[in-house]
Amino acid sequence: MGFIDWLIGSDERKRTAPVSNVAELIYEMLEERLGEFSVTEAMRMPAVARGVQLICATGAAFTPLVYRDGVPQPQQPRIVSRPSPFQTRYEFVYQTLYSLVADGNAYWLLGDRDPDGYARTAIVLDPSEVLVAWDDRKLTEKITWRQRSLTVGFDVIHIALNRAPGDVVGRSPVRQGLPALATIAAAEDYAASFFTSGGLPSTVLRSTTALTADEAAALKAQWINANKGPARAPAVLSGGIDAEFPSVDPQKSQLQETRAYGATIVARMLGIPAPLLHVETSGATITYGNSAAAVDELVRSTLAPVYLSLIEAAWSDLVPSTSAVRFDTRELLRVDTVTRYNTYKTAIDAGFLGTDEVRRLEGWPTDIEMGPLYMPTPAAAGRPGTVPEVI
Repeated sequence: MGFIDWLIGSDERKRTAPVSNVAELIYEMLEERLGEFSVTEAMRMPAVARGVQLICATGAAFTPLVYRDGVPQPQQPRIVSRPSPFQTRYEFVYQTLYSLVADGNAYWLLGDRDPDGYARTAIVLDPSEVLVAWDDRKLTEKITWRQRSLTVGFDVIHIALNRAPGDVVGRSPVRQGLPALATIAAAEDYAASFFTSGGLPSTVLRSTTALTADEAAALKAQWINANKGPARAPAVLSGGIDAEFPSVDPQKSQLQETRAYGATIVARMLGIPAPLLHVETSGATITYGNSAAAVDELVRSTLAPVYLSLIEAAWSDLVPSTSAVRFDTRELLRVDTVTRYNTYKTAIDAGFLGTDEVRRLEGWPTDIEMGPLYMPTPAAAGRPGTVPEVI
């Protein structure tokens, strides 16, 4: 039985509808399902939950830095290094990304300021508690949080995703994909109902003679009473009664196909490479090498241009105009040791990077920091930055 069969055969109004009205009835039921389906339900879907986690966790793992003239500043302002006094920077970025993916809008409530008037702290607000509207001229936003009016740019920063001209709020990929997700959820409901209400009996008692309704009910009651309790009792049949035990074929439920299709739709909707959502594709496998390539594609094609650039622009407005905030995505290369080491070798051979600098990039101590137990080898004497030898 397919999805359409389930749609037109699960309740009385569908069974009694004229054949000519079946198509209209199906569309009507789908519209009802779409009207009931919410972002909260969508976020509970396994593929959506995993996709959102990938985007948020990957983005939060990168370190935001303040740059001036292309150089990271030695002293990072608090608004970037630890914006929220109540949570880590990782949680701050994670919640910002989560708000963008789920709602299409993220709001930072700015706190105390330094002597120059720049904000030093911020917290991520729950988008469901924020109301946004245009002013009378439809030029500036009016934002209210918990019945408190906030000044945009001074009290609150509004980060909007996919905001079209004339729109006051952003649009999240999850909300835009609700029609497709609602259809997938309905198909999963059907697939799951196969095991509970699919009409497949647990046992069939077959009689060679015709039974009255009372005789059939009595036989059924005897069978149920004999098999109550945790220990199953042996069955004793006579009088031409035979027992059959229908086997459940999960393939008929279409559960795996439904979930595989749903994962494919979610990967396309969120802009995530299919292997990262474990989408089953014919002849495709995921290994360490192409896993790194998939993460690289996620960052370059979705995370950086769609999400991180918005956060960078908002953060840059909170530091002096001569500076800018950028996420240090070089950490991405750390998933590929071979590529990283080959890059270091090329830089050292070209002469614009020393081994001490490489050791700092790797988080290792330099020659001086390692102390008197280490000294350069004779062959390396006079070559600054050479990896020392233990003596």
